Parts: sequence; C-alpha cells; structure tokens
Amino acid sequence: MTFCLSLFVALAVFMSIVNGSLPESSDEVSKFGVYICLQLIDFGLSTIATVVPLKCF
Repeated sequence: MTFCLSLFVALAVFMSIVNGSLPESSDEVSKFGVYICLQLIDFGLSTIATVVPLKCF
C-alpha cells in the first residue's frame, strides 16, 4: 500500500510540474498529459482497491 501511495504522490507532483510548464495559450491537451492523467487515475484506483480489503479484514 505504501508503494502505491508513493507512486500516486510522485505522479501528482510530476503532473503539477508538467502543468506549470505548458503554455497557457494551448487549446489542446497533450497526449503525454492525457497519459499521465490516466496513470494517476490508475494508481488512485489501485490504492482504493488495496485499502478496501484491508479495512474489511
């Protein structure tokens, strides 16, 4: 569980750095940004999938 949370936080920080470096006049979202966002969602769901069984038992 700690590994999943570490990856989640690392991706969140990386996403905020990438978001800060993108030009604000951009109309489209970059494919890399979409990929990182999907990875962030994936790690979030895996963290939830780890926490729920731990709370049940």
